[in-house]
Amino acid sequence: MPEEARLIGRVCPVCGQSVIVRRTPFQLCAGDSVLPCPCGKSELRVAQLGDRCEITVPCLLCARDHTAVCSNKALVGQRLLALSCPQSGLGICCIGEEGPVYQAMEKLEQAVDKLREDDAAESRGSFLNGAVMSEVLEELRDMVELDMDTIDAIAIASGPGSFTGLRIGSATAKGLGLALGKPLVEVPTLEGLAWNLWGTDRLVCPLMDARRNQVYAAACEFLPEGEGFALHTVIPQTPIDIEELLEKLTALGRPVTFLGDGVPVYREAVRAHCGVPYALAPAGSNRQRAASIAALGAVYFRQGRIVPAAAHSPVYLRKSQAEQEAGRRQQS
Repeated sequence: MPEEARLIGRVCPVCGQSVIVRRTPFQLCAGDSVLPCPCGKSELRVAQLGDRCEITVPCLLCARDHTAVCSNKALVGQRLLALSCPQSGLGICCIGEEGPVYQAMEKLEQAVDKLREDDAAESRGSFLNGAVMSEVLEELRDMVELDMDTIDAIAIASGPGSFTGLRIGSATAKGLGLALGKPLVEVPTLEGLAWNLWGTDRLVCPLMDARRNQVYAAACEFLPEGEGFALHTVIPQTPIDIEELLEKLTALGRPVTFLGDGVPVYREAVRAHCGVPYALAPAGSNRQRAASIAALGAVYFRQGRIVPAAAHSPVYLRKSQAEQEAGRRQQS
């Protein structure tokens, strides 16, 4: 009598397609398994550990890999074995009999659609974090005895960044601007990061980790202007493959300084593929600073680069994974 096959279902975080594969209990337990998505850009791995196994799943919801250990008895015997993303609490992979797996995959696709709706309408979690931010801002205002009526505008890091973080910052700044009748100054996040190295004669390349071998990046330079320096953009901020970015920087033929949270992630790629002299910003200057956003915001304010609070919206540069998944499903 043939063994009853087990189904393994997930959603690929790269191409956004549902992936369901069929394996016999013998195939799952005889040795390690690698189950790639047909797009070739993500894979689920099952490593055998004697009477247990370690399952590693690429997560659609938070773009990280999650690992869980279970018994081989559960792997081949349970009607449905579900693995969840610890960050969101939502299921990301299901293993089991055909009927339960198809039902679980349908629920996963519905959850992705719901996340897309929440992204567009401000989730409850963002509201709670926004409330905490408002309390902190009130404490800071009281500490410095700031009269809010004396401010001219509100500078905000307009993006890119994490989707939740941008939503919180945007909602807070818009709320303050509307309440005070003040405009907003939208400072591109990467330009604010480059401002940390004001006055350098090198190219400045801020890097933010965008995951999946990509970064949010830009290239900027400081040119003498009056008694100081003005920031000019050489490569506009964009999501880009790290190796493609390094090719562009090499083609420019100028020394460059890297900074940002993407530097430790892609340090080896920079070392291997950057064809011009480069340096890494020191620890005190290599992360985002509110002071730099404020300073560059003041420059942009004097240039008249303001928007009404009600007109502001964050700059995401690319859609959230949930939005990309929903878009692909609509097209198909």
